[in-house]
Amino acid sequence: MGVSSNAAEAISDSDVRRIIAGGDLEALEGLFDHLWYALPGRFGEDVIALVSALPPHVLQERPRLLHLVFLAYQAGAAAPEAAYRFLTLYTRTSERFARTLRTYTGFEDFVTASVVAMVGSQMRGDLEEARRIGAWAERRQRAFRGAADSPLLSGSGRARPGWFSTQRGVVETLAGDWDAAMAHYGRAYAEGALPPYGHFAAANAAANLALLAAYQGHHALAALWLRRAEGIGELPDWLRPLSMQGASIAHALLAIDRGDRRTAARHLKRAGDPASPAPLWPFVAYARGVYDAVFGQSHAGLVRLEAASFSHGRELGAETTIANRLLSRARASLLIPLGEGNKVIDIGRRFAGTPHLAVPHATVLLRSGSTRAARRIAAAALAHDELPVGDLIGLHLIIAVACLQEGDTQQAAEHFRRAVLSRHEPTMARPFLILTREELERLSVLAGIQPLIGPDWLPRSAQVPVPTVIRLTRREREVLDALLAGHTAKSAAELFGVAPTTTRSQIRSLYKKLGVSTRQDALARAAELGLAGAGAAERPGKHGRSRAAPPRR
Repeated sequence: MGVSSNAAEAISDSDVRRIIAGGDLEALEGLFDHLWYALPGRFGEDVIALVSALPPHVLQERPRLLHLVFLAYQAGAAAPEAAYRFLTLYTRTSERFARTLRTYTGFEDFVTASVVAMVGSQMRGDLEEARRIGAWAERRQRAFRGAADSPLLSGSGRARPGWFSTQRGVVETLAGDWDAAMAHYGRAYAEGALPPYGHFAAANAAANLALLAAYQGHHALAALWLRRAEGIGELPDWLRPLSMQGASIAHALLAIDRGDRRTAARHLKRAGDPASPAPLWPFVAYARGVYDAVFGQSHAGLVRLEAASFSHGRELGAETTIANRLLSRARASLLIPLGEGNKVIDIGRRFAGTPHLAVPHATVLLRSGSTRAARRIAAAALAHDELPVGDLIGLHLIIAVACLQEGDTQQAAEHFRRAVLSRHEPTMARPFLILTREELERLSVLAGIQPLIGPDWLPRSAQVPVPTVIRLTRREREVLDALLAGHTAKSAAELFGVAPTTTRSQIRSLYKKLGVSTRQDALARAAELGLAGAGAAERPGKHGRSRAAPPRR
């Protein structure tokens, strides 16, 4: 029994409960197609009670019913423990849907099974599988419609218009292809119908577009999408935190850039706990980390960041994933105020070749006296396309300060001018926090331009932290690597082809720099600073063995 759009809008609560009580699953699925989140929100307990009495295989054969129950649990219609158990079933069933997508002959079932399969792959951390499913399912939908145009057009009333495109956007966001993500979100916003129900996907898409714009530092564009997200229609109370999470993160990032601590804190609270299973959790963790770094809560921020990383460990994947990039940037930002320069440098080395850590990496080098190295890293990062505006500003500022310290006032003024003019909005003050007040004033005079930083930021700009960086010579690094590999002073001397007294002298120098007096303390301190394994350990020694090879017994 199908349910037309007009009938769905006119049906009473008693009629819905009668359909549920009668166990008419087809009619219930029809209601779900048109009532969207209003159905699980208002009748979640009734739906769960019905499904609890059904054989387990029924949910595996009815994608729309499975997703309806999933949303009923999300709406709080059952205890958290029961919701967690059902999430396991949902994830397991999503794998089955991924294998059987070709067998669905109904359009609504096919679209729902496709989305559930994408979400399940995403929850398992397999973003490439989620992308493959999304691309294949979109091609298949065109065959269902019998046309080559975009599926799920606005007002079609079938399978929640805009929903599929929004989910594809989420997958591409987490996979790091933000051009593709913005295209999918833009289409979802266009496909989403008007209230009372069709606007849900459009609001979600607009919120996520605001997030991407805010992260990239495009304040005016982010504000535009935030207005669109808020103005499209009311959302159920239980759904709003999930659908508008991107908007909450965007608001927080914009407030942090302005130095508005109170507003940022309020929106971070709305964004939720980064340890939760929400798909945008890496952005929540990043925003929270930046907030803690900027507003002087680095110790607590690191604890929160590690908790989020631990909670999602299986989803992090390779170091180049968006989750790892966001977490590593947040971690580096938190370490700088704590003076942990070597740890920041170690993180920068692990992500060498990607520009997302260039600002903290170059900042540590600049503040520790390595102006040439800082300038080199900043210049290399500027060659990358599509840098966030905040990073673009920060890199120019680093070069400006390096030039200032080297006496090149002309280039210092030019890069400072570029930094100030790169801002899309005068409210973006956060990148200028890497400057001391004296540097800010001198560069402003040299460039003949004022950055218009608010007065609340100036006291903080006089407190730029000086990170601790322990520099080892090439031979000290080699000696450290030899100790890590288990060498004694005597066997290390044989490895390097020098006298044991020379190696012992090098070990004493290493201990002095590390502030320790024993081998075990040296190894522990090196690991703590991120120095372990950072030397030239893999180059062959005089005797042809790897310099990290253990001693012969």
